[in-house]
Amino acid sequence: LVTRAIRGSRNNLVGGVGSLASLPTNHNPFLGEPGGSISNGNLAVGGAIPRRNSGYVRNVNQGPGTLYNWQATKTTVKERFAFMFNNEILADVHFKVGRGGAEQRIPAHKFVLSVGSAVFDAMFNSTLATQEDEITLPDVEPAAFLALLKFLYSDEVQIGP
Repeated sequence: LVTRAIRGSRNNLVGGVGSLASLPTNHNPFLGEPGGSISNGNLAVGGAIPRRNSGYVRNVNQGPGTLYNWQATKTTVKERFAFMFNNEILADVHFKVGRGGAEQRIPAHKFVLSVGSAVFDAMFNSTLATQEDEITLPDVEPAAFLALLKFLYSDEVQIGP
């Protein structure tokens, strides 16, 4: 029902005054962004969701050039989670792994890690949970940590070279 309503609304805009053909690919007319509802910078008028630094729709913690509607290209939840592996989109924690020249900063998502591991669940959700946005693990090899994360995000593991 929602999909049908959205399609209908978008079809009404195509070729009309607020034509989608002339808008950037990341435009969403339902959020009161340019080309849609009236906007006064930070507050969209007309019941739309207010956005900071309004201009074009971006993922909340991303800058310009972020993929909009990337979810539509993934047909399963597994594909969407696999896409988020080692991806800044919606990342709410970062791990700094390795040391010296082999140090690497890796984005992650507390929800995914907590669902896949009791250790991460305790780390993020217990009474003694860390409040840090960046966690340093100097004794962990980046490749090994990425392999662990890949398993948690995609349920796939590669053992060996």
